Amino acid sequence: DGTALTPVPDNASADFTWTGVGTSDPTSPCTAFAGGECVVTVDSDVVGSGVLEVTGVTATINGDTVTGDTAETLVPAEGGSTSGEKTWVQLVYDISDSATNLIGDLHTFTISAWYDDGSGSLTPVPEPATADFSWTGTGTPTTASPCTLTAGTCEVEVTSTTPGVGELTVTGVTAEIDGDPVTGDTPETLVVAEGGNESSTKTWIEVTVDVTGPAQNLTGDPHEFTLSAFIDSGSGPEPAAGAEFNYTWAGIGTADPASSCLGDANGECVVTVSSDVPGTGTLTIDTVTVTAADGTTCTDVAAVAAEGGITETQKTWVAFDVDITPEEALNLRTKPHTFTIQVQVDAGSGLVDLAIPPSSGEVDWEFTGPDGPDSGTCTLGAIGSCDVVQVSDSIGDGVLTATELRVTYGGIDYTIDLTQTGLGQAASLTIPVEANKTWGGYELVLDPLEAINLYPAQPDHTIGLQLTPEPETDLLPIDGQEIAVTLTSDVATITAVGGGGVIDAPPVTATCITDATGFCEITITSTGPGAATLDASYLATLGNESF
Repeated sequence: DGTALTPVPDNASADFTWTGVGTSDPTSPCTAFAGGECVVTVDSDVVGSGVLEVTGVTATINGDTVTGDTAETLVPAEGGSTSGEKTWVQLVYDISDSATNLIGDLHTFTISAWYDDGSGSLTPVPEPATADFSWTGTGTPTTASPCTLTAGTCEVEVTSTTPGVGELTVTGVTAEIDGDPVTGDTPETLVVAEGGNESSTKTWIEVTVDVTGPAQNLTGDPHEFTLSAFIDSGSGPEPAAGAEFNYTWAGIGTADPASSCLGDANGECVVTVSSDVPGTGTLTIDTVTVTAADGTTCTDVAAVAAEGGITETQKTWVAFDVDITPEEALNLRTKPHTFTIQVQVDAGSGLVDLAIPPSSGEVDWEFTGPDGPDSGTCTLGAIGSCDVVQVSDSIGDGVLTATELRVTYGGIDYTIDLTQTGLGQAASLTIPVEANKTWGGYELVLDPLEAINLYPAQPDHTIGLQLTPEPETDLLPIDGQEIAVTLTSDVATITAVGGGGVIDAPPVTATCITDATGFCEITITSTGPGAATLDASYLATLGNESF
């Protein structure tokens, strides 16, 4: 009224228009004035803006009805406005995609938040803003809820020491938009971005490996190791199909493939190792590359043994040597000869006698000799040896040949062919495994065997004795050997030995010493007509045996 602004009486009404999204309550006019104010509530279920504009005010002032509905009769208060705009926004979020990690690895999820004001594009929520989240399942977040959004994003770190699946869910976003605090925590006020993730899961996997256990083979015999890989996603280990193994082979022998192999649908691959010399090689699985069920590839994962499994295994190759001693020997006929068969084993540290027990074994043998063939089996004794005894009544050569070794070593049974080159034969083994034996003796001849002399014209009679060895060898000497002679006669005595030496007291027995040719002589002298018989014998000695 020219003096001051006075609130219109409570009988006033205000006409207005509402344009844009949403609705108003009440609709125009607004009549519930009190103290010069009338409240209009606007609401919208969709994002966007609406504008409320006052088009007229009618009031009764001092008994007169007054209406202001033109630019001259209705003006905004100083600093005020005849219209007001209301914007409804919807908070929008997304979580980075689900992922698979190895247990123990820290994983980072990114939460992104925007608001949609109906303008056709999403705008990152301004600061200050936070995102509330929940975590369920395996693992533990190392980031506390809520996380602070910067430029519309925040990171949540999670980890787990056990295999399984955990899930991250956004439960609310709070931001200040155009000065107004806004919280989205219902399906209407907080929605997932188009193509985004309502929640994301994290799968932790445990990768384990195994390899078949240590083994022992004969040299030259290849051995196959089976390598296996497993993935445990929380429900127990499952074969890691197509796993790629990287491994190291150290020691003797070679591996094929040399250092890596690709697993089959069961997560297994085979490595063949071989060696022609005795010793031990070690296969160690270093890393394995696997692909999880969601296609995630975990590269060069350090090898961890599966439950009850191993990451390292050994292969030992063994070789055997068989010898017969003595390699050559000479015995007197009818005297038994002992062949000793000795078995030794080399597991990489050189040949040693086969210890029995814990090992055991037997050797098949064949013998050919002067009295015919023979064969049999001898059982190895305490130091891996056994004896074969042969004897011959005839002079000649014999050969003992070992034909097959059957042995239990390290709890494993082996058969080694000793007749031809084959598996498990030490480098020192000579094929055939044999030893030679000669049975020898002497021929003792008296010459003449019979004679007639005239008495008294021919009282002396000389008999030659010839000692001949079979076979001729230094082991059967003939020089300086003693031949015992015995004379049986009523008329004759021995008068000279070895070339004419006179015997003072005519003996019944004498000793004839051979010369370098094995020859000596005995002279007997008769004192009258009659007969005489001379017997000769030789005690042959070889080593500690006599015949």
